[in-house]
This record gives sequence, C-alpha cells and structure tokens, in this order.
Amino acid sequence: MLVCRISNSSRRIDSKKRVLVVDDSETMLRSLKTLIGEDVEVVTASSVTEGRRILEGGCFDSVITDYDVGDGTGFDLIDFLKESGIEIPVILITAYGSKELAVRTVQRHIFGYLEKPFDPEELCRLLSQALVQKTRGESERKLADFGLRSGEFFHEIATPLTLVDLKIVELRTLLDGKAIEPRVEQLLDLVEAQLARIKKIMRESRERLKAGGPAIENVFPVNVLFRAIEEQCGLKARRAGVALKMEAEGRLELVGDRERLLQVFVNLLNNAIDAVAEAPDRWVRVRASGGGEFIVFHVCDSGEGIPTELQQLLFNPLFTTKKEGGTGLGLSIASRIVKEHRGEIYYNSSSSNTEFVVKLPAARKP
Repeated sequence: MLVCRISNSSRRIDSKKRVLVVDDSETMLRSLKTLIGEDVEVVTASSVTEGRRILEGGCFDSVITDYDVGDGTGFDLIDFLKESGIEIPVILITAYGSKELAVRTVQRHIFGYLEKPFDPEELCRLLSQALVQKTRGESERKLADFGLRSGEFFHEIATPLTLVDLKIVELRTLLDGKAIEPRVEQLLDLVEAQLARIKKIMRESRERLKAGGPAIENVFPVNVLFRAIEEQCGLKARRAGVALKMEAEGRLELVGDRERLLQVFVNLLNNAIDAVAEAPDRWVRVRASGGGEFIVFHVCDSGEGIPTELQQLLFNPLFTTKKEGGTGLGLSIASRIVKEHRGEIYYNSSSSNTEFVVKLPAARKP
C-alpha cells in the first residue's frame, strides 16, 4: 500500500510522519500497523486513556481510532483533542455504522469515517490525504505569521540597502578619473543593477500587499528573458558544475512584467541547480515553444523526479524539501506570479526527469 507511505530522499520530507492508532483489539492494531507501512511511524494505544496520555506527550500528524475503544469512544478522544487545542485530522472506524453516528462525525468535523469491513486502500487514501492536510495547515499558520512580519522585514532591510547604495556611490567617487580594469567596472555595474532589482521587487511587493494590483504588461522576446536568466543563474550553475541550456523554437514574444516573470524562472532554476548539484549527471534545460495563445516552457533537470505524495504540496507556501537554506516560498511565489499573468504552472509527473511546465500568454501578432 504505497499510497500512504512517505519515506526520505533528497527531495522528500526529512521528518517521518507519526500516526496514533487507537483500538482495543490487538489483532486490529497489528493489521493497521502493517497496512500503513514501515515508512510512517505508527504508535498504538489500546484505550482512550492510553491514547490521551500518548497525545499529551508527543506530536502526531494524524489519529486513527475505533469508535468503541473499551474505556470510552473515539468521540471521547476527539473531544480531548479539541479541548487541548490539538489540531490534527482524525479518521474514525466503526462496526456500528448508523445515520446518527455519521451525523455526529460531521458535527465534530472528523476528517474521515469508515465502516467495518472497510477497503484497505480506502483507509490508505484517507490517511494520505490527512497527512497532506496536516502539512498544509501548518504551512498556512506559518504563512500568516510571515505575513504579519512582512512590514517589519521591508522596514529593516531598507536601512542596509540604503547604506550599500551610498557606499557604491562613494566607491564610484573614489575611482573617478582613475584607471580601473574593465572587469572591475563590470562588477560594479552588476552590483548596482542587482541592488536596483532588489529595491524594485521590494517596492512592488509592498504595493501588492496594499492593493494587489495587476501585473505590468509589456511585450518582449523570450531570448531577452533567457539572457536575464543566464545573468541571474549562470554563475551558480557553473560553480555547481551544472550544464545550463536554454533554447526557443523560433522568435517568440511574451506579454507581461518581465522582471516578475524572470523571478518565476530564477526560482525554478535555482531549485533545479540545488537539486542536481551532487548528482553524477548534472544538467538543467529550459525549452520554449510557441503556437496559439500561449508560450510553453519546459524547465527540466537531470533529477529522477519528485515522489507522488509530495507533488501536491509543491506549490504550498513554506513547503520545502531542502535540508537547509530553503524558505519554501519560491514555488509559491512563482505560482502566484504565473496566475496573475493568466498563465499556468504545474509539475509534469509523466516526465522521466524532474520537470515543471509553465504556460504564459504570447504576444498577439499584428
């Protein structure tokens, strides 16, 4: 039953999921533990009292409980969770199915309800969805906190950026009239350009937080976008030994905000480069093709793909599979920008490698 198994790899969640199973039948406990699979940590309890004690002492991602548990009912355990402020999805199993019981489960906002004998695959499906909901709920709470801190972040980062800006002006003044190497001049120009880009992103982000305005619409060639991507990601790729290739089929033109669309592809390519940096075969390819109302971009890397159970979480805010340094915002931001441009972004599960597809509006031909 691989549907509900979650194990580790370079692109998987680092921490193992924990599920509490409460049932007074040893046979049922063993069966459920075997069914759920070895990649999910299963803790068992044979009574409501024991289940409460375990929940008080540890963190869990879901609870599976029988309705009749000897010293109480599954509802007693659910009420305990509510009183304790513990928000985790619960799946209730019962051999005493009735309309009244079904109504009571709805009233208590129970995640899943199964009557014995139940289909094992149905239980796995419910548990898989419950684990996803738990992760999504945690992401939403973190995102709300992140939103509250956004204003403070913009305020605090403005001071060092202003100082850097002033120091660059000072450096330019010191170098004025002196012979300097062309490479030094290029590096100063690059620093100034990136600083201007950071300030532009901050300004537009503040404006969107206040009003949520539409994207700026300009027409520009895909090759111009590709050159900007090379400027942003080329050095990182070379340092990681990753071959970066971009190609467009014919002369293609996009319509939209170039800077914000650049952010979409920079986020995708940075993720791809990080993912394959230690792989034996290291490459990232971006291919653009036209036709009709959209230009379709295939962003593919040499990775072996993303596990099925994680694919539906990829665009959730604050979800990340990186062991360190990941904010979990890159794909979420990319998804929002693409949608604001009336486009589409998704993970291509049919590819033998790791591939994302981005569809963006093409400029109308005169």
